[in-house]
Amino acid sequence: MASDIMRETYKTAEIAAALEHGNFTVFRRNLNSDKLNVLPPFADAGRGEYCYAQIAEMAIHLAAASTHTREVAHMVTWGILDTLHRKAASTPEYREAIFAFMARQDELEPLQHCPAGLYPLMLAPEMFFGEGLISRDPENRTWALYSISGASAGMMSRIKFMQEDGEQPLSLKDVRKAAYHLATSSASDERTRYHFGEAATRPYLLDLTGIFTRFEDILRFRLEARTAGRR
Repeated sequence: MASDIMRETYKTAEIAAALEHGNFTVFRRNLNSDKLNVLPPFADAGRGEYCYAQIAEMAIHLAAASTHTREVAHMVTWGILDTLHRKAASTPEYREAIFAFMARQDELEPLQHCPAGLYPLMLAPEMFFGEGLISRDPENRTWALYSISGASAGMMSRIKFMQEDGEQPLSLKDVRKAAYHLATSSASDERTRYHFGEAATRPYLLDLTGIFTRFEDILRFRLEARTAGRR
């Protein structure tokens, strides 16, 4: 069912509803003008028309921006999308599809500030946003743990995915331990490691399962309403 909504394109009003953002047009215009988007548009996209991967990117950005600046949200979003790409790239399915991705890159409008290595997310959203990488089960949530310690503007945040298990939920101890290792992974000396570690005492987490199930439920409803209107 999720793959059905991933193959569709959506208009501004539908996306605003899915993201529950009343000023979506202003938000998207500012995101583009400030070059804070990570994924490029399709070259033949109509005005106010977006695909699933772009909606997923915006949903992640808005979730991160609820507690951080837009620039930090950009870093976090970039890191999460890059992590999804790397996880999918390790599968046999990706290796079989890579030549197809390369052949279709001319379908996208190249933007200098958008990392070309993430273009496949636009072309095959089922592979990168599917349940194999992001659980849709509320009893088995996928979390993105992120660190902004030592990160410079215009760089992606370091990300670690953590998976819950309904029988053994994530403990705060596990999260804090992972946050410390993530925050201090780039430290070059003990003093830097200490300062980075201090910043990790309050871990930053995004509930990817909650983010995706929420906007997908609304997209699915909108898509059903659109289909019903054609009958």
